[in-house]
Amino acid sequence: MHLNRDELLAITTVMNQFPDCHSFRLEQDTGSGIGNITYLIFDIEVKPGIYGEFKMEISGVDKW
Repeated sequence: MHLNRDELLAITTVMNQFPDCHSFRLEQDTGSGIGNITYLIFDIEVKPGIYGEFKMEISGVDKW
C-alpha cells in the first residue's frame, strides 16, 4: 500500500476527530483496474450500548 502526504493528513484529521477510538484499519479497493480507493474504517459507540462501523473514503477517483 502506498499513501501520499495528502492521504496521511486526511487519515490523521479523521483520527483526531475521534479521540476515544483506538483502533483503525485501512482498506484499498483496487477493482477498477485504473487506480485504487482508500478507506479508513473504525468501530465506534454511537450511543451507549449501540456500536457502528464508520467508513470514510480517504482518496478515490478524484485523485487519479
